[in-house]
Amino acid sequence: NKIMKIEAILAVANKENLNGRVYSTEVFRDMAKQFDNNKPMFGELGMPSDSIVSLKNASHKITSMRIERSRLPRKKKKTLKKQGLYQNWKNNNGRILFGTIELLDTEAGKLAKKMFEDKTAVVRSRGIGNVNDGKVRDYSLISFDIINKDDDAFGNII
Repeated sequence: NKIMKIEAILAVANKENLNGRVYSTEVFRDMAKQFDNNKPMFGELGMPSDSIVSLKNASHKITSMRIERSRLPRKKKKTLKKQGLYQNWKNNNGRILFGTIELLDTEAGKLAKKMFEDKTAVVRSRGIGNVNDGKVRDYSLISFDIINKDDDAFGNII
């Protein structure tokens, strides 16, 4: 069996997701700091409610994580610069959390592989934090799990 690696969008900063939550750039930076590129982060298939990842149910591991800035259309960038708002946008918006997902040779990993091939896989973060007016704060990342997009509309479709 060939190992399947996927470059995926794990989350988008400063944009309300489908469950009404907004993760700030600061929360993303904290997530990236919590992740150790030398130590993979295991995840599960489905939406476990536990704060501990069960290796027995692991389907994948995140082997790298990085924050990148999304591109702003030239016309909008020019408008923001004229309004003196571009630097504020640059500092607070346009961040995307990317990761490399390596599917495991487990039953759950094989099912996740099929979901990615069928384009029904969704990545969803699992963590503990505070939510006020939809804004997530003091977030402790547990993992990123893979779910079927038909089971939940709150994840990031790959």
